[in-house]
Amino acid sequence: MSVALVNYFATRDRTIPLNAGVLRRVRMTLPEGSVVNPKFPAACGVRYATVLESTTRCSARSPRRCPRIFRRPAAVRGCMVALSLPDPAAGRRHVTVIEPMIGGGGGRPARDGVDGCDASLGFLKTTPAETLEAEVPIVVRRFHLIPDSAGPGRFRGGFGVRLDFQVFQPEGLVTARGMERLRFAPWGVAGGTAGATGSVMLNPGTAAEKPLPKIDVLALEPGDVLSVRTPGGGGHGDRFTRPPSHVLADVLSGLVSRERARESYGVVLDGDRVDESATTSLRAAQLEAAPPRAGTGAVFDFGAARREHERRWPPCASGRVHRIADEPAGALSRVRPPHALRSRRGARRRAPGDTGRSRPTLEGPARLGRARSKPSLRDQENNMSTVDWSYHRQG
Repeated sequence: MSVALVNYFATRDRTIPLNAGVLRRVRMTLPEGSVVNPKFPAACGVRYATVLESTTRCSARSPRRCPRIFRRPAAVRGCMVALSLPDPAAGRRHVTVIEPMIGGGGGRPARDGVDGCDASLGFLKTTPAETLEAEVPIVVRRFHLIPDSAGPGRFRGGFGVRLDFQVFQPEGLVTARGMERLRFAPWGVAGGTAGATGSVMLNPGTAAEKPLPKIDVLALEPGDVLSVRTPGGGGHGDRFTRPPSHVLADVLSGLVSRERARESYGVVLDGDRVDESATTSLRAAQLEAAPPRAGTGAVFDFGAARREHERRWPPCASGRVHRIADEPAGALSRVRPPHALRSRRGARRRAPGDTGRSRPTLEGPARLGRARSKPSLRDQENNMSTVDWSYHRQG
């Protein structure tokens, strides 16, 4: 956060001297036990991922306080891809940073996002493929921007980057800690659309192709190809107000497909030029089919995966789970056993002839409370597995 503040002050007023006095008037409240001030035994690995997330959230909220100064970026992430190979001559393993894989920057209030570069990690430089291949027994198969990965907007996001490299030495280990935005897309703002998510693929385009989750430590065999694809930045502003000439330039550069230009921007192309009349008609039809919501300047587009997640896990349901997870050790002893649980409406449903001594099957959401007795650990585990956490809107 201090780095972000120093950069902000230096950007706003270049006459401010960069010394300790810059931060003297800044006070931060970091509650003990929170994600920015954890207590043992909280996990602290990949700490920079937490820094990026905290900075992104602060920058997203700042415009509410200072709308003329702060502008919302469209969130994105980056990670460092490192390869470890045995070095027989030295009798140890040799570790090389293959590439800082950074997603496309978010669209800005007056400019497109930067391709393959985010503000948080923009000081890192790419490694020339020739240098890598000369120092490490690998071959860089692909290293380029990913077409159609940028989030559409009046100012589109930056395009993500794809890196494919092949190893030829046995016992190779790869780590790429800090990967984010593989499931939930970088959000768009002010009417802009979310960018593409990142992905990791082993041996792409072959019979052995295998999608991978976030990489902690991955073992590679000789001949394996690892493909790392970073997310694209989210867009800023209404995508149907983007000048058709800008869309055409991206199409001619091979970064936006003609189908994407038509579906996301409402731009119709006739060869290498814009069909102005068809574009005007298409945009009018698309706006009529999906009119912008009021106050779009405060709207975030989190993408389809996030919307589906929130539909299945609304804030009220996920909040309860988070509160249970945040309970101190031993707190699960206060969870009611199944026979003490009640439905949200307050009455337990019994079958005819039920004396109340058997354990009923819950048909609605369960309410957690304090038990009068402390069940065993096995009972606690059974209790958590039998609770129906699905959410039902009460009329």
